[in-house]
Amino acid sequence: MPVALPVVLQLLAATPNPELPRLLVQEFTVRGVDAATAEAIIDGVGPEVDRRGYFRTLTAKDVQTMLGIERQKQLLGCAPEASTCLTELAGALGAPYVLSGTISQIGPSLQLSMQMLDVSKSVVVARSIRIARDADTLRQLLPWAVAEATATPAPPRPSKVPGFAFIGAGSAAAAVGLALGASALIQEQQYQHDLAKGQRTTGLLEGPAYYQQKGDELALQKSVGLAALCGGAALIGVGIYLLPSGPSSGEVSVAMAFTGTGVAFAGSF
Repeated sequence: MPVALPVVLQLLAATPNPELPRLLVQEFTVRGVDAATAEAIIDGVGPEVDRRGYFRTLTAKDVQTMLGIERQKQLLGCAPEASTCLTELAGALGAPYVLSGTISQIGPSLQLSMQMLDVSKSVVVARSIRIARDADTLRQLLPWAVAEATATPAPPRPSKVPGFAFIGAGSAAAAVGLALGASALIQEQQYQHDLAKGQRTTGLLEGPAYYQQKGDELALQKSVGLAALCGGAALIGVGIYLLPSGPSSGEVSVAMAFTGTGVAFAGSF
């Protein structure tokens, strides 16, 4: 069916935002990572590129669904063993750029590396490497990784103000609670000392009502101090949770893995 490719090109040309260049996202290479984990990370790359609004993405799955692998090779005249068919298809579909990548297991960590190729010049335009301790963290880093790999402006970092505000308020509350509790304990110790001394010396003790009131005041002070300390700790925990975890492209991310002959380091710098 020689009209298959023109029909597909016409369908693609009818998509919105025709002024944006197309970017073909190839199937990523997976090394040592289980399929479900790799898919959870890789599936977020295309949507992230689209969300940033600099490219219109075509994924390998899109092309396979429309044409099928074997039909792709036939239409392009590729040999079955050729490794450049998808890149050539990108040119045929009017996609000037191809994004490829690899996700690997590096010791206990995951590494995602991506690069964007200018098809017409056959040169790598940009690269990106990110390392994280788990798949969820790596997905959080996708906005920065995609921006770096596509040579587009990095997204603004989430504000740290709310997190630091909670941490500051929590620290102040905890400090007040600690001070109240310490003061109550010191007064209570002196209170017990006076009672013991008064029992040995006639005339030193106040009336029972005085000591009852003093004991109630110290108990209340200790309760308030404990509540302030616990509340402060809770606020600090909320603040730490609210602090953004996605680093910018300029930060260092390194992982260490033990190999059969030594130690290997990998990361982004």
